[in-house]
Amino acid sequence: MWVFIKDQGFFSAVQTNSIKKSEVMVRARCYEDLQKLLVAIEMPEEKIHLSPGADYIARIIIPKEKWAKYLAAQAMAIDYPNFKDTVDDSERYYAYSGAWLALKEWQVHSKLAQTLRRM
Repeated sequence: MWVFIKDQGFFSAVQTNSIKKSEVMVRARCYEDLQKLLVAIEMPEEKIHLSPGADYIARIIIPKEKWAKYLAAQAMAIDYPNFKDTVDDSERYYAYSGAWLALKEWQVHSKLAQTLRRM
């Protein structure tokens, strides 16, 4: 699961064989994003594992229940008409916009888009 959250960051959440079914591994490309997440879920002392050579530089393992409650709270806090416009950091904006553009290109070439163009 990929999640982009206003003022919090970008996260990739996965279930690996190395963790309990009641846990989730949340990975991030930015250490500070995980720090903010841990504060938000009231686990600020939890260890952030660093893996400089991995696809995601930082990761945490947390209870799925805390992750689910965090996501629900973030969904309820949506207060913007355009997510990209909430990103103040220029480097982060550029990265997020790149993901947006790649997905838009995929949409343009999708079977649905091709079908709609023929109508």
